[in-house]
Amino acid sequence: MKTIWEFDHLYTAKMHNFKTAQNYYKQYLKYITIPTLIIHALDDPFMNNDILPTKNELSNSISQEIYAYGGHVGFISRTILNLFIG
Repeated sequence: MKTIWEFDHLYTAKMHNFKTAQNYYKQYLKYITIPTLIIHALDDPFMNNDILPTKNELSNSISQEIYAYGGHVGFISRTILNLFIG
């Protein structure tokens, strides 16, 4: 395996009874009820464009913005945000 995608497809998805990594990644998007913004850069080396969710895979609470450049970013959880906003 040479990529995270290959690892998740061959191992992580199977460990959690999903057919593919893409199914594993997208399983919860349609159930999100709080306003959520997904930002994706088309030049992200870890998350290729094939994983972008379709409109049908997103709940009405999700907005998705796609940019040509930006690379890969980290994830901020509510716990980390609480350090900054109380």
